[in-house]
Amino acid sequence: MAFTTFNSYDSKKKITRINDQPISYCMSQLQLQRQQQHHRQKIRSCSLSSTLQDIPTETEIVEEEEDDVFGDYVQMIDSTPIGELSVEDVTIIDAIMMDISSSITANNDDDDTHDMNHEAAELVERLLWRIVDEYKAALEKNGNAEEEEFFPPTIEMFHMAITSWAKCGAAENAESIIQRMQELHDESDNIDLSPNTESFAICINAWATRQRSFHANAEKKDEIINAAKRADDTLSCMLDLHNAGHPDALPKAATFGTVIEMWSSVASTYREGEGGAIDAAKHAHELLQTLMDLYLDGSENDNRDDKNGPISPDAATFCAVIRALTNSGMDGAVDRAEAVFDKMIDANIQPDASIFRSLIDAWTKSNEVDAPERAEDLLRRMKEDFGVDVTSAVYNGVIQAWGNVAENNQGASERILSLLDDMDDLYLNDEEEAGPDVTSFNCALKALSYSKEKGVDRQAYDTFQRMEDMNIAPNAASYVYLIKSLARGRSRGAAERAEDMLKSALGMFPDSLSSEEKEGYITVELFNHVLTAWAKSSGENSPQKAEMLLAFMDELSSKEDDSIRSLKPNVRSFTAVLDAWTQHGEWEGVNHSEQILSRMIDLYLADELDFEPDVFCWTIVLRGWAKLAKGGRRGASDRAVKLLERMETLYKDGRTSVKPDAVTYFTTLNACAYSKETGSAKQADSLLWRMIGMYDSGDESMKPSPITFRVAIDSWVKSNEPFSIERAEALHAMMEEMHETDDSEAFSSVQRSLLFGWSKKENPEKAEKYLRSMIEQNLILDSFSFDKVIEGWSQSSNPNSVQKVHDIFDLMKSCEKAGTVKPNERVYTSFIRAITKEATKGLAEESRAVFNEMWKLYEEGNKGVKPTVFTYNSVLNACATSAEFDMDVRSKAFEIAIRTFNELRNSREKPDHVTYGRMIQCSNLLPEGDKRNAVLMNSFKMCCKEGLLNSYVLRDLQESAQESIWRALVGVSDGDVNIEDLPAEWSRGT
Repeated sequence: MAFTTFNSYDSKKKITRINDQPISYCMSQLQLQRQQQHHRQKIRSCSLSSTLQDIPTETEIVEEEEDDVFGDYVQMIDSTPIGELSVEDVTIIDAIMMDISSSITANNDDDDTHDMNHEAAELVERLLWRIVDEYKAALEKNGNAEEEEFFPPTIEMFHMAITSWAKCGAAENAESIIQRMQELHDESDNIDLSPNTESFAICINAWATRQRSFHANAEKKDEIINAAKRADDTLSCMLDLHNAGHPDALPKAATFGTVIEMWSSVASTYREGEGGAIDAAKHAHELLQTLMDLYLDGSENDNRDDKNGPISPDAATFCAVIRALTNSGMDGAVDRAEAVFDKMIDANIQPDASIFRSLIDAWTKSNEVDAPERAEDLLRRMKEDFGVDVTSAVYNGVIQAWGNVAENNQGASERILSLLDDMDDLYLNDEEEAGPDVTSFNCALKALSYSKEKGVDRQAYDTFQRMEDMNIAPNAASYVYLIKSLARGRSRGAAERAEDMLKSALGMFPDSLSSEEKEGYITVELFNHVLTAWAKSSGENSPQKAEMLLAFMDELSSKEDDSIRSLKPNVRSFTAVLDAWTQHGEWEGVNHSEQILSRMIDLYLADELDFEPDVFCWTIVLRGWAKLAKGGRRGASDRAVKLLERMETLYKDGRTSVKPDAVTYFTTLNACAYSKETGSAKQADSLLWRMIGMYDSGDESMKPSPITFRVAIDSWVKSNEPFSIERAEALHAMMEEMHETDDSEAFSSVQRSLLFGWSKKENPEKAEKYLRSMIEQNLILDSFSFDKVIEGWSQSSNPNSVQKVHDIFDLMKSCEKAGTVKPNERVYTSFIRAITKEATKGLAEESRAVFNEMWKLYEEGNKGVKPTVFTYNSVLNACATSAEFDMDVRSKAFEIAIRTFNELRNSREKPDHVTYGRMIQCSNLLPEGDKRNAVLMNSFKMCCKEGLLNSYVLRDLQESAQESIWRALVGVSDGDVNIEDLPAEWSRGT
């Protein structure tokens, strides 16, 4: 029989004719040849042709060039009537099936390999069904195929076909063969081909292969999920068969592990927290529990032996579940992962490094406050409790955990550098697997790039240098993270170092340029980080440096290389340059910033700029003018208003799409409100009412915030224009109408401002009204509000003013008791001064009692109420006021004065010129005579010795002492006495 073989995959040569020889002879020769050692290699599906060429027969072979196709061998088999193949023929076909199946690779990435693998698998299956058909024919013909010694189909043959399709990832074909196996088994008592554990496992592996082929493709999520579901269905079928009494269907732990791993992959295809990810992780967890139940019941059901029976779970299975939980983003994922780990330990399964890495990853991804500490504790347990060799990958996970909190954790950078030190020590102690690698340093550099700690730019630079010293070559990501750290630093020269590193990276890693924002790539945003560094730099030429870097970007982007063109400056690049000039803090800088903005607008309107200047560009320049206005620069607020008006005009005319928003209005309003120019409060008021008008017209975004109202109200309060406080009150009424009082800080600030305003206008009644209103509305209180009202009443001509002062002081103490205010020294001192306005017999004792109360509060923890020299002087003044009463009152007042003065001298507070003036006045509390004169003279001499003499002390001396005494003290016998006439050293401290 002449036939043509199928062709080799790798050759273009096709065998077209073999001299007429029986197929049995050719097959036997092939089998003989396979048994020789030098032909025991993988024979691809074309191996029949190449092997037959080497058979030492009288075969004449004619070769010709043709396309790569299968020959007519299978067609010959198909054309041979069923029942005419011998046992020997089928034996050789089985061998051919084995060779073809083993030749199929698991690599289906390229189209050619994929097609060849599928053709080979198809051939294996066709040969399988021919064997089945031959056996069926023999049964029908003879009733008992075994009497004819016919080679029956075996389960291994079916496994070869299933495996062939599994390697191709053609899981449906593999499933189809299993279904046919079961059908054949059900059809005939002579064919025992019921699928067993291996059959199902191969099919599950086929679905796993299918899933892996899609895993890198985000658009194939449905196929990834479907593969897991189909594999899961197969596993469920195995469990059902096992529970129905088929021991050969019991899935092995490895099969469970494969399906669990597939669900873990499903979890990772979703965004963290999505329902699909959570469901996948939960199901993986449930499968692990099923496996554990089988394992724990194994002693009764022979599912396992004492060590590693077929259903014994391994560390990899637990690791897959932990990964699934970690990737799911579900609430409590890390606690569930820890519980899985504990279950593993309870089952006496030794964890490996991958388990700890997965657990550390779980903590790294969690938002738990103590995540870094928990991750580091796992690292410790790995070494100390379980004796597992640590690896750099595990250390890197812990470093990353600290990196996640570096922005808000002051000690994070220190811990990261300490972990690098630990890795270095392990490496030097011959634990090379734990030594730091480029990933370790990149994790550290990345963490430092997010840190807000001072000096982090220096730490990052030192870490980078250390990396190079260890001969670990930095990659593009290393430079990117270092540049970000340097750019965030505010130390001198940080911006310049960042730019130098950026340009170095640009030359060293041209393949790491990206038009998209990718982690560890050189992008336009990395340039923007450096531009921002120049903007925040205090260097004299920082704005010019930023503008030069912008020009460098523009020059680069003009090149033909697409990746370099991606570095073209964007709106954020220009924003940084605008900021650099406005941060300069001078009129010229802000003016130049506005010129750049104007140029951007002109280019955009001429279609010569790819982007439109956004609202941030406008706001930055407006903020520059506002800053100058706040500093008292005349004309700055007018420039801000004109810039806002230009922005509005361009938008209304339809030439730009950027509409002034509430922030731009607020910034301009700030410029006006803090300007010291005439009419500035009216300008701020006008801007606020324009915002209110736009809001009333339906633009919700223009609703003025409580803070905006507060700024405008403050501008009226500080204004000297007529009816300014009344206008401020009108705005306050509008604020209350538009906003709930939820923003207690803003409402408190506004009412406090109005309180100060009325106090300044010498209207304590209205000031007190706002104070009591704040208390009734549970707004934020402070001591200064009480102080201002007390001060207002103390200066009032109202005959009941002192009683009003007492009422306010009592009100403050009740608020203190309620915990709504914490009095400070100033309000207590103001109270003592206020009650001194009305001389009473017990005034000295009362003032001293208040003074003692301040010390008591201080000792109880209110550090802000500690008496100052102003408090001591107020008590001395209260004592001096008692001079008009009888001697008993005056004696007590003098005792209080002396005690207070001595306490002041022995405290950290030191007497000032007022102190000595008050002591000179207090000498009048004594009867005329030597003691009185001695107190007066000693007080004056101490004042001169301290160099505190001034015109006020001299006045007090002249009013309190007899002329002969004070002239003797100053050394001037007649005429007027001026400070300039006295020794300079007496006044050296004034």
